[in-house]
Amino acid sequence: QGILTRTGKGYNTKVFMDDCFEFVISPNPDAAMPDLFHIIVNNRGAYMTQSRQNTANCAWAPEFEAAGNVENNIWTYEIAFPLAQFGITQWQDGEAIGLRICRNWKRLSTGDFGQSSWSQIRGTFFDSGNMPRVTLKNGAPVVRFLSLRNESGADLKVGIFNPDGKTRELKLQYFHQPINSQSINLEDRLRLAPGESKVINLPVAQITPEESVQTAFRVSDENNEP
Repeated sequence: QGILTRTGKGYNTKVFMDDCFEFVISPNPDAAMPDLFHIIVNNRGAYMTQSRQNTANCAWAPEFEAAGNVENNIWTYEIAFPLAQFGITQWQDGEAIGLRICRNWKRLSTGDFGQSSWSQIRGTFFDSGNMPRVTLKNGAPVVRFLSLRNESGADLKVGIFNPDGKTRELKLQYFHQPINSQSINLEDRLRLAPGESKVINLPVAQITPEESVQTAFRVSDENNEP
Protein backbone atom coordinates (compact mmCIF):
# COMPACT_ATOMS: atom_id res chain seq x y z
CA GLN A 1 0.00 0.00 0.00
CA GLY A 2 2.99 2.31 0.53
CA ILE A 3 3.72 2.26 -3.21
CA LEU A 4 0.50 4.24 -3.72
CA THR A 5 1.33 7.06 -1.30
CA ARG A 6 4.90 8.23 -1.98
CA THR A 7 4.19 11.17 -4.30
CA GLY A 8 1.69 13.87 -3.29
CA LYS A 9 -0.97 15.71 -5.26
CA GLY A 10 -0.19 18.09 -8.15
CA TYR A 11 2.37 18.26 -10.94
CA ASN A 12 5.32 16.04 -10.06
CA THR A 13 7.87 14.42 -12.36
CA LYS A 14 8.46 11.70 -9.73
CA VAL A 15 4.99 10.24 -10.16
CA PHE A 16 6.70 7.07 -11.46
CA MET A 17 7.87 6.36 -7.89
CA ASP A 18 4.36 5.06 -7.22
CA ASP A 19 2.22 2.52 -8.96
CA CYS A 20 0.42 4.72 -11.50
CA PHE A 21 -1.74 4.84 -14.59
CA GLU A 22 -0.74 6.25 -17.98
CA PHE A 23 -3.18 7.57 -20.58
CA VAL A 24 -2.68 8.73 -24.16
CA ILE A 25 -5.76 10.41 -25.67
CA SER A 26 -6.15 11.44 -29.30
CA PRO A 27 -9.40 13.27 -30.17
CA ASN A 28 -8.64 13.05 -33.92
CA PRO A 29 -6.66 9.81 -34.45
CA ASP A 30 -7.20 9.73 -38.22
CA ALA A 31 -5.80 13.23 -38.85
CA ALA A 32 -2.54 13.60 -40.78
CA MET A 33 -0.93 14.93 -37.57
CA PRO A 34 -3.24 13.91 -34.70
CA ASP A 35 -3.42 15.83 -31.44
CA LEU A 36 -2.06 13.82 -28.49
CA PHE A 37 -2.58 14.30 -24.76
CA HIS A 38 -0.34 12.22 -22.49
CA ILE A 39 -0.74 11.99 -18.71
CA ILE A 40 0.74 9.79 -15.97
CA VAL A 41 -1.21 9.97 -12.69
CA ASN A 42 -1.02 8.19 -9.33
CA ASN A 43 -3.50 7.33 -6.57
CA ARG A 44 -3.10 10.70 -4.81
CA GLY A 45 -3.51 12.92 -7.86
CA ALA A 46 0.17 13.50 -8.64
CA TYR A 47 0.67 13.78 -12.39
CA MET A 48 2.99 14.73 -15.23
CA THR A 49 1.79 15.63 -18.71
CA GLN A 50 2.80 16.50 -22.25
CA SER A 51 0.79 17.17 -25.38
CA ARG A 52 0.98 17.85 -29.09
CA GLN A 53 -1.67 20.24 -30.38
CA ASN A 54 -1.89 21.66 -33.91
CA THR A 55 1.44 19.91 -34.75
CA ALA A 56 3.30 21.72 -31.92
CA ASN A 57 4.53 20.26 -28.62
CA CYS A 58 3.08 22.28 -25.77
CA ALA A 59 2.26 22.25 -22.06
CA TRP A 60 -1.06 20.86 -20.90
CA ALA A 61 -2.70 21.61 -17.53
CA PRO A 62 -5.11 18.66 -17.23
CA GLU A 63 -8.62 18.65 -15.82
CA PHE A 64 -9.65 15.41 -14.17
CA GLU A 65 -11.40 13.91 -11.17
CA ALA A 66 -9.97 10.71 -9.72
CA ALA A 67 -10.35 8.51 -6.66
CA GLY A 68 -8.73 5.28 -5.56
CA ASN A 69 -8.60 2.99 -2.58
CA VAL A 70 -6.82 -0.17 -1.46
CA GLU A 71 -8.85 -2.93 0.16
CA ASN A 72 -7.67 -6.50 0.76
CA ASN A 73 -4.46 -5.64 -1.10
CA ILE A 74 -6.47 -4.75 -4.23
CA TRP A 75 -6.19 -1.29 -5.77
CA THR A 76 -9.42 0.13 -7.25
CA TYR A 77 -9.12 3.38 -9.24
CA GLU A 78 -11.49 5.56 -11.28
CA ILE A 79 -10.74 8.71 -13.26
CA ALA A 80 -12.87 11.09 -15.35
CA PHE A 81 -11.58 13.57 -17.98
CA PRO A 82 -13.88 16.38 -19.24
CA LEU A 83 -13.83 16.01 -23.03
CA ALA A 84 -13.87 19.76 -23.74
CA GLN A 85 -10.15 20.05 -22.87
CA PHE A 86 -9.42 17.81 -25.86
CA GLY A 87 -11.47 20.00 -28.19
CA ILE A 88 -14.47 17.62 -28.13
CA THR A 89 -17.56 19.76 -27.59
CA GLN A 90 -20.00 17.05 -28.66
CA TRP A 91 -19.12 13.39 -29.16
CA GLN A 92 -21.20 12.23 -32.12
CA ASP A 93 -22.69 8.76 -32.49
CA GLY A 94 -20.21 6.57 -34.38
CA GLU A 95 -17.28 8.93 -33.77
CA ALA A 96 -14.03 7.35 -32.55
CA ILE A 97 -11.19 8.68 -30.41
CA GLY A 98 -7.81 7.11 -29.70
CA LEU A 99 -7.25 5.93 -26.12
CA ARG A 100 -4.26 4.05 -24.71
CA ILE A 101 -4.45 2.97 -21.04
CA CYS A 102 -1.47 1.47 -19.20
CA ARG A 103 -0.78 0.44 -15.62
CA ASN A 104 2.81 1.06 -14.46
CA TRP A 105 3.96 -0.91 -11.44
CA LYS A 106 7.05 -1.93 -9.54
CA ARG A 107 7.88 -5.56 -8.83
CA LEU A 108 8.46 -5.85 -5.09
CA SER A 109 10.60 -8.97 -5.52
CA THR A 110 13.13 -7.47 -7.97
CA GLY A 111 12.61 -3.70 -7.80
CA ASP A 112 12.30 -3.27 -11.57
CA PHE A 113 9.30 -1.68 -13.28
CA GLY A 114 6.63 -3.32 -15.41
CA GLN A 115 3.74 -2.14 -17.54
CA SER A 116 0.45 -3.76 -18.45
CA SER A 117 -2.02 -2.44 -21.03
CA TRP A 118 -5.69 -2.94 -21.85
CA SER A 119 -4.69 -3.48 -25.50
CA GLN A 120 -2.31 -6.09 -26.88
CA ILE A 121 -1.70 -4.12 -30.09
CA ARG A 122 2.05 -3.78 -30.52
CA GLY A 123 3.65 -0.70 -32.06
CA THR A 124 5.06 2.75 -31.38
CA PHE A 125 3.59 4.08 -28.13
CA PHE A 126 2.43 7.45 -29.51
CA ASP A 127 1.47 6.24 -33.00
CA SER A 128 -2.27 6.86 -33.34
CA GLY A 129 -2.42 4.18 -36.04
CA ASN A 130 -1.63 1.57 -33.37
CA MET A 131 -3.73 3.20 -30.67
CA PRO A 132 -6.92 1.45 -29.48
CA ARG A 133 -10.14 3.22 -30.53
CA VAL A 134 -13.20 4.02 -28.44
CA THR A 135 -16.35 4.58 -30.50
CA LEU A 136 -19.52 6.18 -29.14
CA LYS A 137 -22.66 4.23 -29.93
CA ASN A 138 -25.93 5.57 -28.59
CA GLY A 139 -27.86 2.90 -26.71
CA ALA A 140 -24.89 0.54 -26.50
CA PRO A 141 -24.77 -1.59 -23.31
CA VAL A 142 -22.58 -0.41 -20.45
CA VAL A 143 -20.00 -3.09 -19.59
CA ARG A 144 -17.91 -2.93 -16.40
CA PHE A 145 -15.51 -5.29 -14.69
CA LEU A 146 -16.79 -5.30 -11.11
CA SER A 147 -14.14 -7.58 -9.64
CA LEU A 148 -10.76 -9.01 -10.61
CA ARG A 149 -9.56 -10.59 -7.36
CA ASN A 150 -10.69 -11.43 -3.85
CA GLU A 151 -8.96 -12.88 -0.80
CA SER A 152 -8.89 -16.34 -2.38
CA GLY A 153 -7.45 -15.33 -5.75
CA ALA A 154 -8.85 -14.43 -9.17
CA ASP A 155 -12.53 -13.42 -9.12
CA LEU A 156 -13.82 -12.07 -12.44
CA LYS A 157 -17.25 -10.43 -12.38
CA VAL A 158 -18.72 -8.37 -15.21
CA GLY A 159 -21.76 -6.10 -15.01
CA ILE A 160 -23.83 -5.35 -18.14
CA PHE A 161 -26.49 -2.62 -18.20
CA ASN A 162 -28.91 -1.77 -21.00
CA PRO A 163 -29.46 2.04 -21.08
CA ASP A 164 -31.50 1.86 -24.27
CA GLY A 165 -35.27 2.19 -24.58
CA LYS A 166 -35.57 -1.16 -26.33
CA THR A 167 -34.70 -4.76 -25.49
CA ARG A 168 -31.19 -5.74 -26.60
CA GLU A 169 -30.14 -9.19 -27.83
CA LEU A 170 -26.42 -9.51 -27.03
CA LYS A 171 -23.67 -11.93 -27.95
CA LEU A 172 -21.04 -12.51 -25.24
CA GLN A 173 -17.54 -13.84 -25.97
CA TYR A 174 -14.96 -14.58 -23.29
CA PHE A 175 -11.29 -15.41 -23.90
CA HIS A 176 -9.05 -16.34 -20.95
CA GLN A 177 -5.63 -17.47 -22.19
CA PRO A 178 -2.73 -18.30 -19.84
CA ILE A 179 0.75 -18.56 -21.35
CA ASN A 180 1.17 -22.23 -20.43
CA SER A 181 -2.03 -23.57 -18.81
CA GLN A 182 -5.34 -24.61 -20.36
CA SER A 183 -7.26 -21.67 -21.84
CA ILE A 184 -11.00 -20.93 -21.56
CA ASN A 185 -13.05 -19.77 -24.58
CA LEU A 186 -16.80 -19.28 -24.10
CA GLU A 187 -19.69 -17.85 -26.12
CA ASP A 188 -23.21 -17.10 -24.88
CA ARG A 189 -26.33 -15.01 -25.57
CA LEU A 190 -27.99 -12.50 -23.27
CA ARG A 191 -31.33 -10.70 -23.53
CA LEU A 192 -31.63 -7.42 -21.60
CA ALA A 193 -34.85 -5.44 -21.21
CA PRO A 194 -34.68 -1.60 -21.12
CA GLY A 195 -32.93 -0.51 -17.92
CA GLU A 196 -32.06 -4.08 -16.93
CA SER A 197 -28.68 -5.10 -15.44
CA LYS A 198 -26.98 -8.47 -15.15
CA VAL A 199 -23.87 -9.58 -13.25
CA ILE A 200 -21.89 -12.45 -14.79
CA ASN A 201 -19.29 -14.56 -12.99
CA LEU A 202 -16.52 -15.64 -15.36
CA PRO A 203 -14.52 -18.86 -14.87
CA VAL A 204 -10.74 -18.61 -14.44
CA ALA A 205 -7.96 -21.04 -15.29
CA GLN A 206 -5.72 -22.79 -12.79
CA ILE A 207 -2.31 -21.19 -13.31
CA THR A 208 1.14 -21.17 -11.77
CA PRO A 209 2.08 -18.24 -9.46
CA GLU A 210 4.25 -16.40 -12.04
CA GLU A 211 2.16 -17.20 -15.12
CA SER A 212 0.77 -14.37 -17.29
CA VAL A 213 -2.80 -14.41 -18.57
CA GLN A 214 -4.50 -12.50 -21.39
CA THR A 215 -8.23 -11.98 -20.85
CA ALA A 216 -10.81 -10.42 -23.16
CA PHE A 217 -14.57 -10.01 -22.81
CA ARG A 218 -16.49 -8.93 -25.92
CA VAL A 219 -20.12 -7.80 -26.07
CA SER A 220 -21.73 -7.37 -29.49
CA ASP A 221 -25.24 -6.92 -30.87
CA GLU A 222 -27.34 -9.21 -33.04
CA ASN A 223 -25.34 -8.03 -36.07
CA ASN A 224 -22.06 -8.94 -34.34
CA GLU A 225 -21.19 -5.25 -34.00
CA PRO A 226 -19.34 -4.36 -30.75
